Amino acid sequence: MKKRRLFSVLGLSALLLAGCANSDIELTLSIGDGMVENDAVKLIFGLNNTIGPDFVFEGYLTAEKDAVIKDEYVFTYSHDDPLLSDDTYIESTIFKWNKTDIDASKSGDSYGELKFKSEVDLENTFPKDLETKTVYFVFHATDWNRDKITEFGYTEYNYEWKDDKVNISKAL
Repeated sequence: MKKRRLFSVLGLSALLLAGCANSDIELTLSIGDGMVENDAVKLIFGLNNTIGPDFVFEGYLTAEKDAVIKDEYVFTYSHDDPLLSDDTYIESTIFKWNKTDIDASKSGDSYGELKFKSEVDLENTFPKDLETKTVYFVFHATDWNRDKITEFGYTEYNYEWKDDKVNISKAL
């Protein structure tokens, strides 16, 4: 199981990239077969180290020229590890995209950037009453299979509340 988790962290975990304005942390979650060139569907978004009640997720979805676009993609959060959780895995949707919109962004051999903005309920996303303060941000098609690591990308963060704000940091 550790080997599988290591593959996920090395192969599909969040990568630091530029592109999300006003964010301390800029991330890319990719879905695709690492053995196939130019087939990734990517979610790029930003987080700040301190998140207040007015926090909004912002970013965009794009795809490489040879990506096979699925019917629907979702950006979610969970308090369960998507790779290691059993059948009780639960997630909540932050944003959705459909194939029609993604295909419409394609021009020639490249896909455009489908920008998104989504407000979140801070206390639902980062519950104060959990014993372990961990949140997973997950990107996948709606017909995903959690047993296939190439069908989802995720990143793990620890958080703590301070007054009415959340301090967030990359889990080690």
